[in-house]
Amino acid sequence: MHCPQVASRLTRCLRCGLFPRPVALVQTLLEETSEVWINLHHLFRTLDAPVAPRSATDPLPAGSLSFVWGSERSGFMHLYLYTFVPGVAGATLVRRL
Repeated sequence: MHCPQVASRLTRCLRCGLFPRPVALVQTLLEETSEVWINLHHLFRTLDAPVAPRSATDPLPAGSLSFVWGSERSGFMHLYLYTFVPGVAGATLVRRL
């Protein structure tokens, strides 16, 4: 499974996608936008086991994925924990780390 980042030419929009194997349909995990620009980085790490969001009452289905993402959306670099569940559009923010 690959999770590439794709930025607009002016780097005001950054999308992190999910390429499952075998490659079928690319799904967008998250999208960030900025009025100025977004610094590109390598702060994306998948976790060994998915972490259920607090709102989840059922076990996570097979194919779920949790990852740590770095973002400067607040003006400073912070790390965020996200969980992606197949069949749900985009990843869910679990918490800021």
